Amino acid sequence: MKYCDGLNGKSFYYQLRNRILNLEEYFHALENLAKAQVYNPEKRRQWSLQDAKKRWEEVKRQAQADKEKCELVQSLPELEKRLEELQKTTAASDKKE
Repeated sequence: MKYCDGLNGKSFYYQLRNRILNLEEYFHALENLAKAQVYNPEKRRQWSLQDAKKRWEEVKRQAQADKEKCELVQSLPELEKRLEELQKTTAASDKKE
């Protein structure tokens, strides 16, 4: 919830660093890892363009999921209010019967 302001589909929450990362900047970092052939500990070899593309697709999906989760959490107060109103309406209807 504390990061929801930044999770708008253009960034994602990076749990290992406990921070929000911009998708565009992350894409450039992935490209640079592949170009520099930096060691990829997950694959136990150097980063390749294919590795970068796969990771890029993963973080794009994560960015969308983070956005949807935040939208859901932010809608909770309104949903609670509607529930309370429905409960009052139901209680009033039950008293009339």
